[in-house]
Amino acid sequence: MKFIPHLIIAAVVGTLYYFGAQSVRVENASRADETGISEFEAADLQETFEMGYDLYQDNCQVCHGDNGEGSDGFPNLQTFEGGEGEFRMALKNSFYPMPSFEGRLSNYDQENLWSFISEVQAADRVDQ
Repeated sequence: MKFIPHLIIAAVVGTLYYFGAQSVRVENASRADETGISEFEAADLQETFEMGYDLYQDNCQVCHGDNGEGSDGFPNLQTFEGGEGEFRMALKNSFYPMPSFEGRLSNYDQENLWSFISEVQAADRVDQ
């Protein structure tokens, strides 16, 4: 379960970004050692989250809500039980009323979007 600290850091980074913190950095080497990730890895996680957040706002938020909570006819993404493969399949195939995003989102975009969604899910599990 070595990836758990990465999820926790990503969830914290994402939460701070969502609430307006524009730069999150590991303050010192000892703190980086405690989390098991370097300052560079933390910066990469933050960048991936920010790109995913922007993609979510541009493509998903209007139907799935500000935080993925869903709305009439659109599922709650916070509790989406599928993995990345099922998520990508949903983007590729049209599931009424959701349109297909095939050709509109690159693999890189889909990866970043999934990163954001998975962190929203992790934050939802922590809140419960």
